[in-house]
Amino acid sequence: HPSTPIPYMAVGRIEDGQQLVVAFDLSTSKTSARLKLDVRLLPPLAMSPDGQYLAGLDETKAKILVYSITAGERAAEVDVGVTLDYFDFAGPGQLVIVERPASQIRITLWEIAQKTTTAQMVVDGDEGGMQLALSPGRRQIALLKSGKLNIFGLEAGKPLGEISLPELGKGYSKEEFVGLSFSPDGSELASLIRDKSRNYQIICWSVSDGEMVLTAELDNSNADSVSGVRDYQGWPLEWSPDGKSWLLFGHLLVDRTIGKIFWTVPPSSDYPRRMLHPDLMLGIGGRRSSLMLATAELPAEELKNS
Repeated sequence: HPSTPIPYMAVGRIEDGQQLVVAFDLSTSKTSARLKLDVRLLPPLAMSPDGQYLAGLDETKAKILVYSITAGERAAEVDVGVTLDYFDFAGPGQLVIVERPASQIRITLWEIAQKTTTAQMVVDGDEGGMQLALSPGRRQIALLKSGKLNIFGLEAGKPLGEISLPELGKGYSKEEFVGLSFSPDGSELASLIRDKSRNYQIICWSVSDGEMVLTAELDNSNADSVSGVRDYQGWPLEWSPDGKSWLLFGHLLVDRTIGKIFWTVPPSSDYPRRMLHPDLMLGIGGRRSSLMLATAELPAEELKNS
């Protein structure tokens, strides 16, 4: 389940005792490659935006293994320690790796072909909660931690800006952010926060000047009461492709203008979903023994009138 929308998706399963990964080109609805791995990769897996690479942790959690999907072989491996917090693909042929050694947060840009570090940034940070998001072009990474929102340029290897969070209101804590996501055009950054009663609030900033452009308390529905939300395996917060709404936990559509939940996407499922169009969703369905990748149309007229 790629962290930013790309025209590829990888699905894995066990076949003859080996982990098999099948890559799909969503623009043609066809299989683009099949890759049998020589070792088992632990989830979550990462797929490069160009559909060329797949990465995951080995079973010891000591290495990130990178495979070439097209060549069908291992392309590189990166030694990591117990301080690893996050990894994903950045630009073409690049990995971004986030580690947390000794009260610090270290962000590394790693080149796959050269097998070397090309940029690194270190900021202060304790062991509390943290949220990360990559920009649509994967040239920037946002980090939400300890009451501050930081944005870094990956290629330049330097900070681009810092925003202090506003007062969140009664019941909310700056350590209970559960989601962070750039808008499709990269101009805004939205965060999802949960209070002690498990109600939710969305805060949205302008990336260019750091100004808060919207805050919405979702007091018209307890999101966790919707079947499928608590155990959802995908990203907690995503934007619709037109930037007019958000998808929470794969089930709840929130109107960006009025800040209210206006639609619950049936049926309930804990598998990842992604909006391909404001009224078209991609997801995994079927029984656990025979899963399938399928698209489902949302009722455009009902969405418009809701």
